[in-house]
Amino acid sequence: MDSQSTSAMVIERLLKSCKDRSNEVCRLEEALAPLTHRPDIESPLAVLGPQHEGSSSTSLVSTTIEALLEAADEMNVVQNKLPPELLSESEEDEDNEWVMRETFEGPGNSEEVAPYLCWDGKITNRKVDKGSLEGHIKNFWKEKKAFDKKALLEKKPLLTVADFFFIWLQRKFGKEQKDIADWAHNLLDAALRFRADADCEMWLKVILGEYHEAMYWDEFDMIESVKEGFQKQDIIANKRITGKIRKDVLLKVLRKVFPLKTDVRYNRLKRTLAKEDCAQGATVNYVAIFNEDKDGNQGPFAEAIRDQHLEEREEYLEDIETELTKCAKLMNCDDGTEELQITAAQCVEVLKEVDPAKSEKKRDEYVKRGFGLEKKREGQEGTCF
Repeated sequence: MDSQSTSAMVIERLLKSCKDRSNEVCRLEEALAPLTHRPDIESPLAVLGPQHEGSSSTSLVSTTIEALLEAADEMNVVQNKLPPELLSESEEDEDNEWVMRETFEGPGNSEEVAPYLCWDGKITNRKVDKGSLEGHIKNFWKEKKAFDKKALLEKKPLLTVADFFFIWLQRKFGKEQKDIADWAHNLLDAALRFRADADCEMWLKVILGEYHEAMYWDEFDMIESVKEGFQKQDIIANKRITGKIRKDVLLKVLRKVFPLKTDVRYNRLKRTLAKEDCAQGATVNYVAIFNEDKDGNQGPFAEAIRDQHLEEREEYLEDIETELTKCAKLMNCDDGTEELQITAAQCVEVLKEVDPAKSEKKRDEYVKRGFGLEKKREGQEGTCF
Protein backbone atom coordinates (compact mmCIF):
# COMPACT_ATOMS: atom_id res chain seq x y z
CA MET A 1 0.00 0.00 0.00
CA ASP A 2 1.63 3.35 -1.08
CA SER A 3 2.04 6.35 1.20
CA GLN A 4 -0.67 8.34 -0.61
CA SER A 5 -3.28 5.61 -0.05
CA THR A 6 -2.22 5.24 3.58
CA SER A 7 -2.53 9.00 4.16
CA ALA A 8 -5.97 9.02 2.55
CA MET A 9 -7.15 6.20 4.82
CA VAL A 10 -5.80 7.97 7.92
CA ILE A 11 -7.55 11.21 6.95
CA GLU A 12 -10.81 9.35 6.24
CA ARG A 13 -10.70 7.67 9.65
CA LEU A 14 -9.91 10.97 11.37
CA LEU A 15 -12.81 12.71 9.63
CA LYS A 16 -15.20 9.91 10.61
CA SER A 17 -13.95 10.01 14.20
CA CYS A 18 -14.36 13.80 14.30
CA LYS A 19 -17.87 13.56 12.86
CA ASP A 20 -18.92 10.93 15.39
CA ARG A 21 -17.40 12.91 18.23
CA SER A 22 -19.06 16.11 17.00
CA ASN A 23 -22.48 14.42 16.91
CA GLU A 24 -21.94 13.13 20.43
CA VAL A 25 -20.89 16.57 21.68
CA CYS A 26 -23.98 18.18 20.11
CA ARG A 27 -26.29 15.64 21.74
CA LEU A 28 -24.70 16.09 25.16
CA GLU A 29 -24.67 19.88 24.83
CA GLU A 30 -28.40 19.90 24.17
CA ALA A 31 -28.99 17.89 27.33
CA LEU A 32 -26.59 19.90 29.50
CA ALA A 33 -26.97 23.38 27.96
CA PRO A 34 -28.92 24.85 30.90
CA LEU A 35 -26.19 23.74 33.32
CA THR A 36 -23.00 24.79 31.52
CA HIS A 37 -21.39 27.86 29.99
CA ARG A 38 -19.45 27.66 26.72
CA PRO A 39 -17.03 30.49 25.75
CA ASP A 40 -17.24 31.92 22.24
CA ILE A 41 -14.24 30.91 20.12
CA GLU A 42 -13.45 32.94 17.00
CA SER A 43 -10.71 30.71 15.59
CA PRO A 44 -9.62 27.08 15.91
CA LEU A 45 -6.14 28.42 16.73
CA ALA A 46 -7.61 29.92 19.89
CA VAL A 47 -8.14 26.40 21.16
CA LEU A 48 -4.56 25.39 20.43
CA GLY A 49 -3.11 28.57 21.85
CA PRO A 50 -1.16 31.53 20.39
CA GLN A 51 2.09 29.55 20.46
CA HIS A 52 0.88 27.66 17.36
CA GLU A 53 0.31 30.75 15.20
CA GLY A 54 2.45 30.49 12.09
CA SER A 55 3.03 26.75 12.57
CA SER A 56 3.17 24.45 9.55
CA SER A 57 0.06 22.55 8.42
CA THR A 58 1.69 19.25 9.39
CA SER A 59 2.43 20.52 12.89
CA LEU A 60 -1.10 21.88 13.32
CA VAL A 61 -2.66 18.60 12.15
CA SER A 62 -0.52 16.63 14.60
CA THR A 63 -1.36 19.01 17.45
CA THR A 64 -5.06 18.94 16.57
CA ILE A 65 -5.11 15.14 16.49
CA GLU A 66 -3.52 14.96 19.94
CA ALA A 67 -5.99 17.55 21.25
CA LEU A 68 -8.92 15.57 19.85
CA LEU A 69 -7.66 12.35 21.41
CA GLU A 70 -7.25 14.02 24.79
CA ALA A 71 -10.74 15.54 24.51
CA ALA A 72 -12.14 12.12 23.61
CA ASP A 73 -10.60 10.65 26.77
CA GLU A 74 -12.13 13.36 28.93
CA MET A 75 -15.52 13.01 27.23
CA ASN A 76 -15.58 9.25 27.86
CA VAL A 77 -14.94 9.88 31.56
CA VAL A 78 -17.81 12.39 31.72
CA GLN A 79 -20.15 10.19 29.67
CA ASN A 80 -19.62 7.20 31.97
CA LYS A 81 -20.76 9.33 34.92
CA LEU A 82 -23.95 10.63 33.26
CA PRO A 83 -27.32 9.25 34.42
CA PRO A 84 -29.16 6.94 31.97
CA GLU A 85 -31.76 9.54 31.01
CA LEU A 86 -29.04 11.73 29.46
CA LEU A 87 -27.41 8.92 27.54
CA SER A 88 -30.40 8.22 25.34
CA GLU A 89 -33.30 10.42 24.31
CA SER A 90 -35.37 8.08 22.12
CA GLU A 91 -35.71 4.49 21.07
CA GLU A 92 -34.60 5.37 17.56
CA ASP A 93 -30.91 5.99 18.27
CA GLU A 94 -28.58 5.07 15.44
CA ASP A 95 -26.16 2.14 15.44
CA ASN A 96 -28.18 0.17 18.00
CA GLU A 97 -27.14 2.49 20.82
CA TRP A 98 -28.39 1.69 24.29
CA VAL A 99 -31.89 2.86 25.19
CA MET A 100 -33.32 2.77 28.70
CA ARG A 101 -36.21 0.27 28.90
CA GLU A 102 -38.19 -0.87 31.91
CA THR A 103 -38.92 -4.23 30.24
CA PHE A 104 -37.62 -6.34 27.36
CA GLU A 105 -39.90 -8.16 24.94
CA GLY A 106 -39.05 -11.85 24.61
CA PRO A 107 -38.28 -12.72 20.96
CA GLY A 108 -40.12 -16.06 21.07
CA ASN A 109 -38.82 -19.58 20.60
CA SER A 110 -38.11 -19.89 16.89
CA GLU A 111 -34.97 -21.56 15.57
CA GLU A 112 -33.56 -18.18 14.52
CA VAL A 113 -33.44 -17.00 18.15
CA ALA A 114 -30.38 -17.80 20.25
CA PRO A 115 -31.32 -20.45 22.87
CA TYR A 116 -30.31 -18.22 25.76
CA LEU A 117 -32.74 -15.48 24.60
CA CYS A 118 -35.78 -17.68 23.89
CA TRP A 119 -38.86 -16.50 25.80
CA ASP A 120 -42.43 -15.36 25.11
CA GLY A 121 -43.55 -12.37 27.10
CA LYS A 122 -42.00 -9.48 28.95
CA ILE A 123 -38.77 -9.53 30.97
CA THR A 124 -38.15 -6.97 33.72
CA ASN A 125 -35.04 -4.83 33.38
CA ARG A 126 -32.91 -5.47 36.46
CA LYS A 127 -30.76 -2.42 35.61
CA VAL A 128 -27.55 -4.30 36.34
CA ASP A 129 -24.89 -1.89 37.59
CA LYS A 130 -21.39 -1.81 36.14
CA GLY A 131 -19.68 -3.42 39.12
CA SER A 132 -22.01 -6.44 39.00
CA LEU A 133 -21.66 -6.70 35.22
CA GLU A 134 -17.86 -6.66 35.42
CA GLY A 135 -17.98 -9.39 38.06
CA HIS A 136 -20.16 -11.60 35.86
CA ILE A 137 -17.92 -11.02 32.85
CA LYS A 138 -14.78 -11.96 34.78
CA ASN A 139 -16.50 -15.09 36.06
CA PHE A 140 -17.65 -15.98 32.54
CA TRP A 141 -14.12 -15.85 31.11
CA LYS A 142 -12.67 -17.72 34.09
CA GLU A 143 -15.17 -20.56 33.71
CA LYS A 144 -14.82 -20.60 29.91
CA LYS A 145 -11.06 -21.05 30.25
CA ALA A 146 -11.49 -23.89 32.77
CA PHE A 147 -14.20 -25.51 30.62
CA ASP A 148 -11.98 -25.43 27.51
CA LYS A 149 -8.98 -26.77 29.42
CA LYS A 150 -11.00 -29.73 30.66
CA ALA A 151 -12.39 -30.38 27.17
CA LEU A 152 -8.88 -30.42 25.67
CA LEU A 153 -7.65 -32.84 28.33
CA GLU A 154 -10.60 -35.12 27.63
CA LYS A 155 -10.10 -34.64 23.85
CA LYS A 156 -13.60 -33.26 23.43
CA PRO A 157 -14.56 -30.54 20.93
CA LEU A 158 -14.59 -26.99 22.26
CA LEU A 159 -17.93 -25.22 22.48
CA THR A 160 -18.62 -21.91 20.79
CA VAL A 161 -18.95 -18.92 23.08
CA ALA A 162 -22.71 -18.77 22.38
CA ASP A 163 -23.18 -22.42 23.38
CA PHE A 164 -21.08 -21.98 26.50
CA PHE A 165 -23.00 -18.82 27.42
CA PHE A 166 -26.16 -20.92 27.67
CA ILE A 167 -24.38 -23.45 29.92
CA TRP A 168 -22.86 -20.68 32.04
CA LEU A 169 -26.29 -19.08 32.55
CA GLN A 170 -27.66 -22.44 33.68
CA ARG A 171 -24.84 -22.88 36.17
CA LYS A 172 -25.16 -19.33 37.47
CA PHE A 173 -28.89 -18.71 37.57
CA GLY A 174 -30.62 -22.09 37.30
CA LYS A 175 -31.98 -24.28 34.50
CA GLU A 176 -35.39 -22.66 34.15
CA GLN A 177 -35.63 -21.05 30.70
CA LYS A 178 -37.31 -17.96 32.18
CA ASP A 179 -34.29 -17.32 34.43
CA ILE A 180 -31.84 -18.00 31.59
CA ALA A 181 -33.59 -15.57 29.23
CA ASP A 182 -34.04 -13.05 32.04
CA TRP A 183 -30.35 -12.81 32.84
CA ALA A 184 -29.21 -13.11 29.23
CA HIS A 185 -31.28 -10.08 28.22
CA ASN A 186 -30.22 -8.11 31.29
CA LEU A 187 -26.50 -8.82 30.96
CA LEU A 188 -26.45 -8.05 27.24
CA ASP A 189 -28.39 -4.84 27.87
CA ALA A 190 -25.95 -3.79 30.62
CA ALA A 191 -22.96 -4.59 28.38
CA LEU A 192 -24.44 -2.37 25.66
CA ARG A 193 -25.06 0.39 28.19
CA PHE A 194 -21.46 0.28 29.45
CA ARG A 195 -19.87 -0.47 26.08
CA ALA A 196 -17.53 2.52 26.51
CA ASP A 197 -15.60 0.20 28.85
CA ALA A 198 -13.20 -2.12 27.00
CA ASP A 199 -14.19 -5.22 29.03
CA CYS A 200 -17.90 -4.74 28.41
CA GLU A 201 -17.60 -4.00 24.71
CA MET A 202 -15.29 -6.95 24.10
CA TRP A 203 -17.55 -9.40 25.92
CA LEU A 204 -20.65 -8.09 24.17
CA LYS A 205 -19.14 -8.40 20.69
CA VAL A 206 -17.81 -11.89 21.37
CA ILE A 207 -21.16 -13.12 22.70
CA LEU A 208 -23.00 -11.66 19.70
CA GLY A 209 -20.54 -13.25 17.28
CA GLU A 210 -19.11 -9.97 15.99
CA TYR A 211 -15.67 -10.91 17.35
CA HIS A 212 -13.98 -14.29 17.53
CA GLU A 213 -13.20 -15.41 21.07
CA ALA A 214 -9.49 -15.35 20.23
CA MET A 215 -9.69 -11.56 20.16
CA TYR A 216 -10.38 -11.50 23.89
CA TRP A 217 -7.46 -13.78 24.65
CA ASP A 218 -5.27 -11.69 22.37
CA GLU A 219 -6.09 -8.62 24.47
CA PHE A 220 -5.58 -10.62 27.66
CA ASP A 221 -2.13 -11.72 26.47
CA MET A 222 -1.30 -8.14 25.46
CA ILE A 223 -1.96 -6.87 29.00
CA GLU A 224 0.04 -9.76 30.45
CA SER A 225 2.99 -8.95 28.18
CA VAL A 226 2.96 -5.35 29.44
CA LYS A 227 2.91 -6.50 33.07
CA GLU A 228 5.68 -9.01 32.43
CA GLY A 229 7.79 -6.31 30.79
CA PHE A 230 7.40 -4.08 33.87
CA GLN A 231 8.20 -6.96 36.24
CA LYS A 232 11.30 -7.90 34.28
CA GLN A 233 12.73 -4.39 34.58
CA ASP A 234 11.73 -4.31 38.26
CA ILE A 235 13.75 -7.46 38.91
CA ILE A 236 16.73 -6.17 36.91
CA ALA A 237 16.82 -2.95 38.95
CA ASN A 238 15.92 -4.30 42.39
CA LYS A 239 16.83 -8.03 42.23
CA ARG A 240 13.22 -8.76 43.22
CA ILE A 241 9.66 -7.66 42.43
CA THR A 242 8.89 -4.43 44.28
CA GLY A 243 5.98 -3.26 42.13
CA LYS A 244 7.82 -0.06 41.19
CA ILE A 245 10.08 1.05 38.32
CA ARG A 246 11.39 4.36 37.01
CA LYS A 247 9.01 6.22 34.72
CA ASP A 248 11.53 6.49 31.88
CA VAL A 249 12.12 2.73 32.05
CA LEU A 250 8.38 2.07 31.97
CA LEU A 251 8.01 4.16 28.83
CA LYS A 252 10.86 2.26 27.16
CA VAL A 253 9.10 -1.01 27.98
CA LEU A 254 6.00 0.28 26.21
CA ARG A 255 8.04 1.09 23.11
CA LYS A 256 9.48 -2.43 23.14
CA VAL A 257 6.12 -4.16 23.68
CA PHE A 258 4.40 -1.97 21.07
CA PRO A 259 7.07 -1.31 18.41
CA LEU A 260 4.50 -0.38 15.74
CA LYS A 261 2.51 2.09 17.84
CA THR A 262 2.33 5.54 16.26
CA ASP A 263 4.01 8.53 17.92
CA VAL A 264 0.59 10.14 18.42
CA ARG A 265 -0.71 7.17 20.39
CA TYR A 266 2.56 6.75 22.29
CA ASN A 267 2.47 10.42 23.35
CA ARG A 268 -1.15 9.97 24.34
CA LEU A 269 -0.09 7.16 26.70
CA LYS A 270 2.62 9.42 28.17
CA ARG A 271 0.08 12.16 28.87
CA THR A 272 -2.37 9.67 30.36
CA LEU A 273 0.33 8.20 32.60
CA ALA A 274 0.95 11.68 33.99
CA LYS A 275 -2.65 11.72 35.28
CA GLU A 276 -2.13 8.65 37.47
CA ASP A 277 -1.65 9.29 41.21
CA CYS A 278 0.84 6.41 41.30
CA ALA A 279 3.04 8.07 38.65
CA GLN A 280 3.54 11.60 39.97
CA GLY A 281 7.24 11.24 40.72
CA ALA A 282 10.16 9.72 38.88
CA THR A 283 9.06 6.24 40.00
CA VAL A 284 5.80 4.51 39.01
CA ASN A 285 3.86 1.97 41.06
CA TYR A 286 3.01 -0.15 38.02
CA VAL A 287 0.94 -2.61 40.07
CA ALA A 288 -1.47 0.18 41.06
CA ILE A 289 -1.88 1.08 37.38
CA PHE A 290 -3.87 -2.10 36.79
CA ASN A 291 -5.88 -2.07 40.04
CA GLU A 292 -9.68 -1.89 39.71
CA ASP A 293 -12.28 0.00 41.73
CA LYS A 294 -15.59 -1.41 42.96
CA ASP A 295 -17.14 -0.90 39.51
CA GLY A 296 -14.39 -2.80 37.74
CA ASN A 297 -12.84 0.36 36.33
CA GLN A 298 -9.09 0.66 35.95
CA GLY A 299 -7.15 3.90 35.87
CA PRO A 300 -6.87 6.06 32.73
CA PHE A 301 -3.53 4.57 31.71
CA ALA A 302 -4.66 0.92 31.72
CA GLU A 303 -7.89 1.87 29.95
CA ALA A 304 -5.94 3.85 27.34
CA ILE A 305 -3.72 0.87 26.54
CA ARG A 306 -6.76 -1.33 25.98
CA ASP A 307 -8.68 1.31 24.02
CA GLN A 308 -5.69 1.80 21.73
CA HIS A 309 -5.37 -1.94 21.26
CA LEU A 310 -9.01 -2.00 20.15
CA GLU A 311 -8.50 0.94 17.78
CA GLU A 312 -5.39 -0.62 16.26
CA ARG A 313 -7.14 -3.94 15.79
CA GLU A 314 -10.08 -2.24 14.06
CA GLU A 315 -7.69 -0.39 11.73
CA TYR A 316 -5.86 -3.64 11.00
CA LEU A 317 -9.13 -5.34 10.09
CA GLU A 318 -10.20 -2.40 7.93
CA ASP A 319 -6.90 -2.56 6.02
CA ILE A 320 -7.41 -6.26 5.38
CA GLU A 321 -11.04 -5.74 4.34
CA THR A 322 -10.07 -2.95 1.95
CA GLU A 323 -7.45 -5.07 0.21
CA LEU A 324 -9.72 -8.13 0.10
CA THR A 325 -12.44 -6.05 -1.56
CA LYS A 326 -9.97 -4.92 -4.21
CA CYS A 327 -9.12 -8.55 -5.03
CA ALA A 328 -12.67 -9.90 -4.92
CA LYS A 329 -14.48 -10.65 -8.17
CA LEU A 330 -18.20 -10.55 -8.93
CA MET A 331 -19.37 -14.13 -9.50
CA ASN A 332 -22.71 -15.67 -10.53
CA CYS A 333 -24.48 -17.74 -7.86
CA ASP A 334 -26.75 -20.75 -8.39
CA ASP A 335 -29.84 -18.68 -7.56
CA GLY A 336 -29.08 -16.20 -10.34
CA THR A 337 -27.71 -13.46 -8.12
CA GLU A 338 -24.17 -12.10 -8.06
CA GLU A 339 -21.80 -11.73 -5.14
CA LEU A 340 -18.17 -10.85 -4.51
CA GLN A 341 -15.97 -13.90 -4.02
CA ILE A 342 -12.32 -14.41 -3.17
CA THR A 343 -10.04 -17.44 -2.98
CA ALA A 344 -7.99 -18.64 -0.03
CA ALA A 345 -4.80 -18.05 -2.01
CA GLN A 346 -5.79 -14.41 -2.56
CA CYS A 347 -6.44 -14.02 1.17
CA VAL A 348 -2.97 -15.32 1.96
CA GLU A 349 -1.45 -12.80 -0.45
CA VAL A 350 -3.47 -9.95 1.07
CA LEU A 351 -2.25 -10.85 4.55
CA LYS A 352 1.31 -10.99 3.25
CA GLU A 353 0.94 -7.46 1.85
CA VAL A 354 -0.89 -5.88 4.78
CA ASP A 355 1.13 -7.65 7.50
CA PRO A 356 4.46 -8.84 6.04
CA ALA A 357 5.84 -9.58 9.51
CA LYS A 358 3.18 -12.23 10.12
CA SER A 359 4.51 -15.76 9.88
CA GLU A 360 3.36 -18.10 7.13
CA LYS A 361 1.91 -20.43 9.75
CA LYS A 362 -0.20 -17.64 11.23
CA ARG A 363 -1.37 -16.46 7.80
CA ASP A 364 -2.52 -19.98 6.93
CA GLU A 365 -4.20 -20.30 10.33
CA TYR A 366 -6.14 -17.07 9.84
CA VAL A 367 -7.28 -17.99 6.34
CA LYS A 368 -8.42 -21.44 7.43
CA ARG A 369 -10.37 -19.88 10.27
CA GLY A 370 -11.94 -17.36 7.91
CA PHE A 371 -13.03 -20.09 5.49
CA GLY A 372 -14.25 -22.32 8.32
CA LEU A 373 -11.62 -24.98 7.54
CA GLU A 374 -10.00 -25.26 10.96
CA LYS A 375 -10.38 -28.73 12.48
CA LYS A 376 -10.34 -27.41 16.02
CA ARG A 377 -9.84 -24.10 17.71
CA GLU A 378 -6.64 -23.59 19.63
CA GLY A 379 -8.15 -22.41 22.86
CA GLN A 380 -6.68 -19.10 23.98
CA GLU A 381 -3.70 -18.87 21.69
CA GLY A 382 -3.21 -16.25 19.02
CA THR A 383 -5.30 -13.53 17.45
CA CYS A 384 -7.68 -13.60 14.55
CA PHE A 385 -9.49 -11.44 12.02
